[in-house]
Amino acid sequence: MKNSLLILILAIVLFACKKESAAIDQNQIYQDYEVVYNDQTGNTEISASFREKDASGRRLKLNGGAKVFFNGKRISGKSTFTQNLNGFISPIKIEFTDSKGTKYTNHSFGINYIDGNQNENFIKGINNYFSWYGAAVLANERVTFYAQGQDENGAAQSNEQVVFQLNANAVNLNNSFFNNFQLGAFNYWLKREETSYIGQFAAAGGSFRVVYRSRDSQGQLY
Repeated sequence: MKNSLLILILAIVLFACKKESAAIDQNQIYQDYEVVYNDQTGNTEISASFREKDASGRRLKLNGGAKVFFNGKRISGKSTFTQNLNGFISPIKIEFTDSKGTKYTNHSFGINYIDGNQNENFIKGINNYFSWYGAAVLANERVTFYAQGQDENGAAQSNEQVVFQLNANAVNLNNSFFNNFQLGAFNYWLKREETSYIGQFAAAGGSFRVVYRSRDSQGQLY
């Protein structure tokens, strides 16, 4: 029994370990990119990571000359590559070169603005219809409403609700959304996210997420 358990643990550990990218067929490298503009901080956050075959594959450690560039600047890293830039940056160009020297280039031109009213009132126990500032939901987009406050005992409490419906310009918070929140002030913000899928010759493809994170707003719950 102990030997079986040890073998299982070793198998999990070995599977979880990062694999070197040069050790696999280069057309099996899955690219995963994200560009986030955070209106709360005023920064654009860029990240890139790589996996074997698909989004659920083993995370890869780049080696053998593989490298990543953001807007022409090489970014150092091993399995995750990140950079924070001041302001809203557009366009963003991400270039990945594999260990055979094949280069893949992807671009982001940003995402539509979204924001909430700085002083919005909500009523506990009923549906709350909340419209945002900015464009309606477009193809491949979703908008998430986040709320953060306290419960009746003063402990941190949060909830979120996602809008997928095409052309929607508001979120209808269901009547149980604020059930665990105490009355009074709480913070909320919105996130608009677009995901596109990379289909490139001689590569396993990948995903490219572009996100606009609104400023924090303060709501009043009655």
